[in-house]
Amino acid sequence: KERCIMCLRCKTVCPSNCISIEVGKDENNARVLKEYSIDATRCIYCAYCVEVCPVNALVLTEEYEYLGDNRSDLFFRKEKLLSDWDEFLANYPGDTYFNKFWRPPGMPEKMLTPQKRNEKPIEIKKKNEEIAS
Repeated sequence: KERCIMCLRCKTVCPSNCISIEVGKDENNARVLKEYSIDATRCIYCAYCVEVCPVNALVLTEEYEYLGDNRSDLFFRKEKLLSDWDEFLANYPGDTYFNKFWRPPGMPEKMLTPQKRNEKPIEIKKKNEEIAS
């Protein structure tokens, strides 16, 4: 399911400039996401885009190996990203994937909680206080 709210934070924070977003307007003059794409040949997997997204629309998995016959096979548009995500989750029973991988990069295993990822962004100050105690 598409969650992007077109805030452009992911594109702004990306150091490798691999995210491309095109926003348009529909017949009611409301903002619509016309194009969202990621160029995997440029991505450095820093996860800044994941951390800055206010609606958790992005997920960085541990799948870093891609295969393609040409460069365009490594250019992922919104439709491909959404279909790949459904395929990817089908390989993980229950909440296995969510609990194992959805954590800040570098967080030790002993600090993980058994709960699923929060749907709402957490205030960083509050989270840091929890980690420190």
